[in-house]
Amino acid sequence: MPRRRKWPKRVCSRSANRKSRPARAMLRRVGRAAGLACVVAWTYAAASTPEAWSAYDQEVLKACVAASSLRDARPAGARVDFDDRVGYSALLIVGHYPQPHMSNQAGRELCLFDRRTRTASVADAERLIMPKAPGAAP
Repeated sequence: MPRRRKWPKRVCSRSANRKSRPARAMLRRVGRAAGLACVVAWTYAAASTPEAWSAYDQEVLKACVAASSLRDARPAGARVDFDDRVGYSALLIVGHYPQPHMSNQAGRELCLFDRRTRTASVADAERLIMPKAPGAAP
């Protein structure tokens, strides 16, 4: 008959517990410090550089001008960034209608750039900014 192996007894004395307390406390402090360092490093890594914002501006402008149906399309102002929950940037584009019956009339389009898919969608924005009627209250 095979001999049964005896497992070592667990040490549950208070003296063994007392000896490991300073080591556990030190590990907790080191763990907290390491966690804080990781959070700080991630925050700095997530911050965008001016070069990155400039490249993003160019990407939005290029996509919006390409999606626009206006001739000589150009931005009419600065890009407006929505919250990350929405995930869009908006840009007002101005130019001239290319259709012959429009007689080279000036036009506006609103471009929405989806940051997740990196695509631009354009809609007519002639009524976005209404001219003031003569004699209207300010």
